[in-house]
Amino acid sequence: MNIYAEEIIAQYEHPHNKGKISNPTTSFHEYNPTCGDDITIYINVKDGKVSDVKFDGSGCAISVASASMLTD
Repeated sequence: MNIYAEEIIAQYEHPHNKGKISNPTTSFHEYNPTCGDDITIYINVKDGKVSDVKFDGSGCAISVASASMLTD
């Protein structure tokens, strides 16, 4: 179980693909009023394939880590 906790903390402290895409093909924003998680995912699609993906926002360790892993 510790290996999962370590991965979540590592992804939270050093998230991959964090940032914004200035003109994304599409974006998705979600806000959880219960806990305050606020995440936007930006995606660029070229020739039917994802060419770039980033996320921005704030939230708990699980929220940020999962967005980081999703964009990987």
